[in-house]
Amino acid sequence: MHFSFSSLINMTVACCILTGIFYLLLRHNKMLSHFGTSLVLGVTSIVILRFLIPVELPFTKSVYIYNVYPDIYHFFIDDFATINGFSINLCRLLAGVWITGSVLLFCRSIRDYIKAYQFCKACPPLEQKQILETFTQAYAEMGKNKRFHIAVSDKVNTPLIFGISKSFIITPPIDLPEQDWYFIFKHELTHYYRGHLFYHLLCEVMCCLYWWNPAVYLFRRLMRALLEMDVDTNVTRLLATEDTYAYIDCLTKMATLKVYKKYYNKWLVSFTASRKSYLLKRGHFLFDNLEYKRKLFFAPAFILGMTTILFLLTSILFIFEPSTKFENTFDEIEAKNKWDFSMDGCFLLQEKPGLYTIYKEWEILIEQTAFPIDDPDIRIYSSLEEAYEKEPTK
Repeated sequence: MHFSFSSLINMTVACCILTGIFYLLLRHNKMLSHFGTSLVLGVTSIVILRFLIPVELPFTKSVYIYNVYPDIYHFFIDDFATINGFSINLCRLLAGVWITGSVLLFCRSIRDYIKAYQFCKACPPLEQKQILETFTQAYAEMGKNKRFHIAVSDKVNTPLIFGISKSFIITPPIDLPEQDWYFIFKHELTHYYRGHLFYHLLCEVMCCLYWWNPAVYLFRRLMRALLEMDVDTNVTRLLATEDTYAYIDCLTKMATLKVYKKYYNKWLVSFTASRKSYLLKRGHFLFDNLEYKRKLFFAPAFILGMTTILFLLTSILFIFEPSTKFENTFDEIEAKNKWDFSMDGCFLLQEKPGLYTIYKEWEILIEQTAFPIDDPDIRIYSSLEEAYEKEPTK
């Protein structure tokens, strides 16, 4: 695997496009109902994977772009100063800012996680027998074996869940009917057993890594909305219509609950949000689901699945590289027919007989059709794997 400027640009562009598609999909409840939240969640998992693995694989094939992209590439890569033998270019400066920002954000996220754990641990356990019995009923229906710490706090205005290993469910001190408590616990348990806390963790890691990319923040917000809709779908899947209405009413009650000493932490996954537009969207989505419940939509699922597979294959198998045609650059070289390949990371990669790609310091310099091989220092490899084995790396 090889990380380069081109692989980072390719990943960024691809994920921005997919985030845009994700946004359009979530704007249309009926389309989301047709596909199903489980399928869309699987698709977004691929997007997360692509975000977190922005590398060029050994079998990735290069697709060369001769216009605009090479100028952008050289703007970032070309050195503009040298200090004590160390070359400085815009790419290295931005990489330093990137790494510094990511380290600071990771430290802040770890601090917030510790604070959230300390807050949950300090909350007194819930002791109301009737509510605990309702939790036991919802827990038994999940058919899983996991211990949850049920606690209460007057600093939260909605039930929430926290922790993948040691898990807490925190509720505000309110009086609710037994059915509402059942919906609340079923909701939070579904968050856990559907792996939503892990998705939440990955989204936070993405935002720390790519803090400079606005698309990751939009993606995180869309992902949170999708996770809530996925829970709503799974909780109400087998409910009668009137019980679905009761579930929506429970969401509304929690959204309108007022707590003046509200505690906020991004690691706490809440039962509902206070934004009216978001709550209305969840309600409309559940109403649309009533229409499509227990119907199989093979065609849209197949289309979305194939589109995802094609994108994944394209993203893995091809990488767009900036390149300049040999005929346009060879005459600009002062020493014609003579190239300095004595430096490390400078070699030829033979694509096929008569066709070579020129690498300079492990970056593609030129892709051309016929190279005059009359320099004894020229090293020619048949694949990048061979070059990685024989050539000193960066």
